Formats: sequence, C-alpha cells, structure tokens
Amino acid sequence: MMSKELARYLPEHICLYASFDKTMAADFSRGDGAATCHPEVVSHDPAGGRYSGALVFNAKAHG
Repeated sequence: MMSKELARYLPEHICLYASFDKTMAADFSRGDGAATCHPEVVSHDPAGGRYSGALVFNAKAHG
C-alpha cells in the first residue's frame, strides 16, 4: 500500500509509477495504467522481487 505522502507527491511530479508488487499495472498513472505486454516474453512473479513482486523477462526465444 502506498503511503499518504507518496500518494500526494506522485501526481505533482510523475506521469507513471509501477511498483509491480501485486500486478504489472501502474500504481499511479495520469492515463491508462494497464500494462500490455507479450505474455511469452514478460510475466509477473508476485514473490520475485526484493520486497514483493517483480517482472520476469524471458526473451530467450525472441532475440
């Protein structure tokens, strides 16, 4: 969960912020925060990051 201070700061200074903690979608976005990717190349591992979720790139078959 995002802190109140961070939630107040982001809209003033950032266009997109994604922690990848729970999903690939942006936690904050000025536009559509939905992530679009090629599922054979990028996936989300909810326990793969240092503190929680992470993106996993498997581009071995894609150059």
